[in-house]
Amino acid sequence: MPHSLYLGSGIVQPRLREYDDQHNLIPARDTDADSLSDDLKYRPSLAAIKEVENVVQPRGKMSLAILSKVHTGHRAQLDAKSLQEDRKDV
Repeated sequence: MPHSLYLGSGIVQPRLREYDDQHNLIPARDTDADSLSDDLKYRPSLAAIKEVENVVQPRGKMSLAILSKVHTGHRAQLDAKSLQEDRKDV
């Protein structure tokens, strides 16, 4: 689903981490030298995901609505142009 992709993207990850930092929800860091970096191991808390979804969902809906209006407008222009060309041929 698109919202799942968006939540996992680099655009939203800093917001999730910031929320967890502010609410002390990030677990203690692993001191093992062979472990992966903290950024690769970070998993956002459920509270952070729910909070960020409140921002992400309206933006996603708005973007989708704008995109559909633009697409519909372009489609209508192409259809009108096609009809005009058909009339010129007759």
